[in-house]
Amino acid sequence: MRISIGILARNEAKNIGRTLASLAAQSLLHCPPEWGSHVEVICVPNGCTDDTADVARAACKTQFSDAANLPISWAVHELKDGGKCHAWNQFVHTFADSAADYVILLDADIQMAHDGVLQALVETLRDTNHAVAAAGLLVKDLAFKSRKSVVDRLSVFVSRLTHATMPGIAGGLYCVRGDTIRHIWLPAGLLGEDGFMRAMIVTSEFTQKEAPDRLIRAERAVAIYEPERKLGRIFKHSRRLQVGTWMNAIIYTKLFAESNAHRPAGSLIHEWNAADPQWAIRLISEDVSHGYLFRLFLWHRVRSYGRSRIRFLALPLAIMLLPWDAAVVWSSSGELRRRKFEW
Repeated sequence: MRISIGILARNEAKNIGRTLASLAAQSLLHCPPEWGSHVEVICVPNGCTDDTADVARAACKTQFSDAANLPISWAVHELKDGGKCHAWNQFVHTFADSAADYVILLDADIQMAHDGVLQALVETLRDTNHAVAAAGLLVKDLAFKSRKSVVDRLSVFVSRLTHATMPGIAGGLYCVRGDTIRHIWLPAGLLGEDGFMRAMIVTSEFTQKEAPDRLIRAERAVAIYEPERKLGRIFKHSRRLQVGTWMNAIIYTKLFAESNAHRPAGSLIHEWNAADPQWAIRLISEDVSHGYLFRLFLWHRVRSYGRSRIRFLALPLAIMLLPWDAAVVWSSSGELRRRKFEW
């Protein structure tokens, strides 16, 4: 099997070296299983104002220089223009191995919890016939602190509630079958790229109703990340997620209306991106309804946690967090009113 690993990075000079070191320690790379015929690692720095690309090249040379007898290759492709969706499209359709059986995407600021993370991710998907993608489990570094503050414990608890719901795509770590991902394109300028990827997968590119079992969670594929700790940055991140989800909702409506078995969403998006890279932004600018924004998002946490396996604990917490959600939604509404779709 051929495997392509993509690391999309923007201004991650401080983190990407550690991430590549963590990657090099994976059994999939330093001691590949018999089914692993070739593994490539491709870094795609995009729109960087720091030396992410140089750090990535130096780290790859250091980490993979002794891999001459192993089926490993690496490359760094720097893009002048920023944007995760743009970098994703370029990686999947230009830089990645066009014959890869599995394609793995991971963020440039994570650490693998053990040396079998990537192998567990691929094998979980390989051994599940009905699924076309597998999502890893992202765990906050707070969970490993020996002494946790009240805020730390609350943060970890909220994450556990999220993990108890249906699996979703987390840009930090996921794997897709090669013959599936090569049909997918992302709209330029999208903020909610993870949610959009999940929707593309579970709806077969918006050609059928949602089939959640097309996406599975690889429980042993655990990666560690450092969450935002300052309240202002947490709020900004939450607002970005809200606006991204709203953008997705508008685009989903269009794709469900225009996609079919002969012209699935991936093909349509590729065509629209080529004709007008700003098509998604124009669509959203014409379809902003702030009343709907509140109805759609204000009770989102309640609905989501209501599907949790531990809903008896989730629902009270969701209700307690409603004031925070209301503030985020109000701020998101202002961003949309000013047509501010990226920051």
